Amino acid sequence: ERIMKTWRIIVLLALCGVALSAVDPNKKLLLVPSCEEGRPHFSVGDYNLTQKILEELLRTKKEFLVAVSTSNCLTCCKYEWNLQELRAAMKSNIFLRDVPFTRLDVTQNLWFTKMVDGLERYPSIIYSYDGKMYVYRYYWETTRIIRFIEQVRSPLVEFESLEEVELFLNERKRDSYNNSINTVHVVGMFYDLEEVEEDLKQFQLAAENSRGRAEIYFGLLKNKKEIKRAQKKYGSAWFEDYSLSTIFIQRIPNRYSIVDLSKTSDIISNILYVKALKLVDEITMSTHKYYASAKKPIIIMLLDTVYDEEGFVNNIKLLEDIAFEFEDVVHVVYSDGLYNERKREVLGIYHSQLPALAFYRVFEEPKLVYPPEWPLTVKGIKSFILDYYRFKPEEFK
Repeated sequence: ERIMKTWRIIVLLALCGVALSAVDPNKKLLLVPSCEEGRPHFSVGDYNLTQKILEELLRTKKEFLVAVSTSNCLTCCKYEWNLQELRAAMKSNIFLRDVPFTRLDVTQNLWFTKMVDGLERYPSIIYSYDGKMYVYRYYWETTRIIRFIEQVRSPLVEFESLEEVELFLNERKRDSYNNSINTVHVVGMFYDLEEVEEDLKQFQLAAENSRGRAEIYFGLLKNKKEIKRAQKKYGSAWFEDYSLSTIFIQRIPNRYSIVDLSKTSDIISNILYVKALKLVDEITMSTHKYYASAKKPIIIMLLDTVYDEEGFVNNIKLLEDIAFEFEDVVHVVYSDGLYNERKREVLGIYHSQLPALAFYRVFEEPKLVYPPEWPLTVKGIKSFILDYYRFKPEEFK
């Protein structure tokens, strides 16, 4: 049993890990003094971090941003333009204009990689809040990064009226590529605070633990009069039976999943971790636990998340279209496929083509891989999923 557990951990590390830009301290670095005219490497930011400066910031600043790069990374250098745009957006935001925008060169500060959980690729954005560091895990787009920062700062919103709840649920945002931003909304309405005190605590704990999970927002309503209005207007869409206390989740506009509050209070926060999953998310060592506990097949796409930004954006949109249609059928995730050949092998992918698609059957046989000669289209992926259900693996019967 111990050998099997160790093997599972090794396989998960292979699947969820992304090779960092490895740095050999004895190797002469290929320094990149300038990639673009007028925008040299490490040119954007207030100052560069050292271990001593970082320790001082953690003691004295409630929040700050760290843009992490490496000196020998051409891609990092080209992202200076993105960082310039991000910094300008923060300066124009009344809540973020005074937040320190710092830089860190990992090649000179290897200690940092041991300090931050989830730092899996360079360049990376990290936001420090109340002494904890949160890694941004999506593609580099300014609107999405600002929203990530806002979620870190305030994962739980408190409402005074039903109208505020409706505005929260009906929010529709688009990024600079004009792609819609898919947001998970978790709403808790607690009528009799004495009766549901423990449920409320668990809800607030789940909201706190969601901090840093981009595009997952919690909202709370405790006003009795407004809860009655909500119950009268939305009935069984939002509430169980005749209860005036409820928690429900919206992953897709106007589709609601009610959490059963008859469950013991101490597991409500765990239930919310599993149910409040984004339609499409990156599978990592930290997010894997959410999917492992969900009894639903997982389809995974391996992507080039480093060099092919346009392709990455287009393929995420493709996955979101699939997830929208098959919400109750499969979980849809992605992972970097550029590095780590072992990751392909555990999924049964033996071709070098990216993107690549497969069902997440790491410990099961046979492997089910999307044929590389098929074009990656909504129609093709739908056919692939339907074929899977005709096969109907034993674990999902």
